[in-house]
Amino acid sequence: MLELYKERNNALISKIMKLSMPNHHTYSMSWREIISHAVENEAPGYFITFDTAIKGLRQYRQGRLPPRLNPLKRQMWAEICSKVDKVKRSLSIKTESDALAIVLAGNKASRFFISVNYATRLLQSHNYGKKTIDSISLNSNNRNSLQRA
Repeated sequence: MLELYKERNNALISKIMKLSMPNHHTYSMSWREIISHAVENEAPGYFITFDTAIKGLRQYRQGRLPPRLNPLKRQMWAEICSKVDKVKRSLSIKTESDALAIVLAGNKASRFFISVNYATRLLQSHNYGKKTIDSISLNSNNRNSLQRA
């Protein structure tokens, strides 16, 4: 599971850095807007294990997700459930686990299911060789709020 978190974090950091490049259409955005854009748009996957997905899907279908579960995680389970149903119908797959395997292996997620604040903390702690992002001011509207050591 830890490897999947690392993979997710690396994919997100990569996406944020790509969006912050001078030749990208988002270059004039603030860091907060870039991070938000990266988090709220397509992710390369769900970054969860098959076992976690089976358990979460069953809990979702039975209405037994924990009451205090993060709303973004609820949204993720709803999306996975919807995609599993669509795969079962379109490919005539009989078992939910087979459909889930297809969804996890080949489908992109609609977003990264983490908050903008958490993504900001990931970016702040990520090291890029000689450049360490020390702080990003979420209240600032300019990109000069990025400080590098």
